[in-house]
Amino acid sequence: MSRFNVLSEDHRRIGLRIVHLRRVDEIPQAQLARDMGLTINRLANIETGRVALPSDIGWQLCCYFVVNPLWLCTGQGREYFADEFGDKKLRAIIDDFIQRNASIPLLEVWPGSSLQIQILKKQLTSLSESVKFEIVKPQLPALLERLKSATKQKGKKTELAADLNVPLASISQWLSGEREPGGEYTLKLLKWVEWQEEI
Repeated sequence: MSRFNVLSEDHRRIGLRIVHLRRVDEIPQAQLARDMGLTINRLANIETGRVALPSDIGWQLCCYFVVNPLWLCTGQGREYFADEFGDKKLRAIIDDFIQRNASIPLLEVWPGSSLQIQILKKQLTSLSESVKFEIVKPQLPALLERLKSATKQKGKKTELAADLNVPLASISQWLSGEREPGGEYTLKLLKWVEWQEEI
């Protein structure tokens, strides 16, 4: 294979997505190469699909552009996390996610590798919940007050515990302030109390 041949169609498509990201943000190839610690030739080879995108550089690109790694690898899902969240804390949350998951081999995440895709989707869902929780967290005291009001009626705490599939003791601890609900449960509590207030 000559050095001008593309490794595979998948690699070429990843390269095209990187070029797309650069063009949208109006970042010259030389600047991105410098920011990523790459030579211009190496970045050009990645963008044309002649060289595979290494996992560490893939994760760096996801952080740099705040882009969905599943989209970068496969073209599936939303391109930018900001499309969903648009929160100022997003970059720090993405950085943390990438640092914790940098060992995931991005280039093994292809449609033929459904297990890797499922793992990545699960981790992205977890990230999504973390971002949503960071947005809701400052509202937790007010949410707990709303919950106290919504659970005053007899049987409502039991109904809430059943709806969330948690022990009744957890509901009591959250309402008393003895312990805070986790991110996933905070979001569920918010949905539940909003539903109760509509009734």
